Amino acid sequence: MTDQKNRHWLLRFLTLGLLFVLVLGLVAAASFSGGRYKDRFRRWLLYGSSLTENRYIYSADSGYLFGQVGPYLAVLSQNSLQLLRDDGTAQFDETVSLAVPALITGGGLLAAWDVGGTRLVVADTNGILFERDEGARLLSVRLSDSGHLAVTEEKSGYKGAVTVYDQKQEKIFTFNSSTNFLLDAAVSRDGRRLLAVTMGQEAGGYVTRFVLYDLGREDPLGTTVFQEGLVLDLVSVSTGYAAAADEMALFLSSAGEITGRYSYAGAYLRDYTLTGDGFCALLLGRYRAGVVGRLVTVDSAGQELGSLEVSKEVLDISAAGDRVAVLYSDELVIYEKDLTRYASTVETGLAGRVLLAEDGSALAASADSAWRFLP
Repeated sequence: MTDQKNRHWLLRFLTLGLLFVLVLGLVAAASFSGGRYKDRFRRWLLYGSSLTENRYIYSADSGYLFGQVGPYLAVLSQNSLQLLRDDGTAQFDETVSLAVPALITGGGLLAAWDVGGTRLVVADTNGILFERDEGARLLSVRLSDSGHLAVTEEKSGYKGAVTVYDQKQEKIFTFNSSTNFLLDAAVSRDGRRLLAVTMGQEAGGYVTRFVLYDLGREDPLGTTVFQEGLVLDLVSVSTGYAAAADEMALFLSSAGEITGRYSYAGAYLRDYTLTGDGFCALLLGRYRAGVVGRLVTVDSAGQELGSLEVSKEVLDISAAGDRVAVLYSDELVIYEKDLTRYASTVETGLAGRVLLAEDGSALAASADSAWRFLP
C-alpha cells in the first residue's frame, strides 16, 4: 500500500515537473521569437483560446460608451453605468442621469460624467466610490494611470478651476484661474504633476498655454506657449503628455515642453487615438465628407512611423502598447505601430466601437453585445 502511494506521488511530481518545464520552454520560446509570439502566449494564458468569442451581452442602446477596467467591460448610457464580467453578468449596474455622457478609465478606476453638466461618478470594480454634483459645469475629466482624477470646470468669479483627487478620491490640489480660460488638465502617469491647458487674449488674439504644476505647490513650474491652433484633447502618456489640436498633434515632455509636432497639412482630423505607447494614430480626410483619407501613426518626436491610404469607411480606432486597431465597415484590422498588418477578422457583426488591449486582443462592441478578437 505504501509503495503504491509513493508511486502515486512520484507520478504527480513528475507530471508537475514536466508541465513546469513545458511552460518554461514556451515562455523562453516566446521571448526569443519576438513580441508577436510573446503576446500570443499571454493571451493564451489569459483567455485560453485563439478564436473570436462572444463574451458580453447587454440591453440594446445605440448610444453606449465603452471602456475597460481590468478584466471587465464598462458600458455607459444616459441612464445606466454597468461593469460586466466575461460571462455577460454584471459586476454592478448603477442608475445614472447624464444628458451628454462621457466615460474615461485609468488606474483601475472609471469616471462617468455629464459634458457641460454637473454630475460626476467615479467607480472601481466593486462599485461607485465617489459622486459629485456641485452645480459647476464640467469642462473636462481625466483619469491618469496612477488613479489621480483631474476635474476642469467653470467656477464663479474665475475663468475656470482644476481640482485634483488622489486614488482615495480625496481632494489634494486646486487651481483657480483668474486671467486665462481653463480648457483641460491631466495628471502625469506618476501622479506628481498636473499639466493644464489655458487660453487667454494677447495682442489682439488668443494664445494657448500649457501650464505645469507640481501637486505639492501652488505656483506653476513652467509655461509653454502654443500659438498654432486650438487644443481639443489632452492625455498623460508614457513619454509625458499627448494632445490633439485642430491643425496638428502634439507631444509634450513630463516638464510640459513640446517635443514633437505633426501638422495635418490642410487635411481634416476625422478621428484619432493618443494612447499608444509613445505614439498616436490619426485618421486624416482629404475632404470634410467621404471616406477617402489617410491613416498615420506618429511618434513622440513628431516623426511619421507609418502611413496608409484609406478608401473605405472607418468606424473607430484604438491604440494600446505598440499597436493600433482599426474597425472598418467590413473588417477589424490590428496593425503594428508602423501600420504593417498584424492580424484581422471579417467577423465584426454590427460592431461600431473597438477597444484594443496591450496584450493585442481587441474588444469589438455593438449596440447590444461585445466580443473579444484574439489574434
